[in-house]
Amino acid sequence: MTLTHETQHNKLAALLHLFDLFEPGGPERFYAPPWRPAPRPLPGLFHGAYAHLGVARFWEHRRETEPDPALRATAHAQFARWRLAAHEATTVTLSSGRLTPLGQRFARQMPTTLDTLYRLPVPAPALHHAESAARAHRTEWRNRNGDVARTLSA
Repeated sequence: MTLTHETQHNKLAALLHLFDLFEPGGPERFYAPPWRPAPRPLPGLFHGAYAHLGVARFWEHRRETEPDPALRATAHAQFARWRLAAHEATTVTLSSGRLTPLGQRFARQMPTTLDTLYRLPVPAPALHHAESAARAHRTEWRNRNGDVARTLSA
């Protein structure tokens, strides 16, 4: 999973070296579900969304190939958790208003992949676990950072 995550970061870093996918600057900070406890700038949110899309795909494959029932249940829950997180971060990234036309084109492909993942069934207990974890993280984040998903940096 870590290799998948880091490979996604490296692929996006290579693209960002070649192309501008978002406008520079901007004081906005965004909620980064559930991989960061503090608000993130747009580049960090974009990286997280792309990396965790790969993580969701990793767990999607793992839940199909894991022979141990307990580990397969964990894979189902992780798949549900990370597809939800990647979807939320991708939605915020796309609505940021700071993506270049090429960045919009690139980022619009991410929901297409996520929509495919969302059509896959997940056992109810795993889905409940993922949704509960997401709610708990957001509550903790709001308690620490305030009630808005986008805040201005100090």
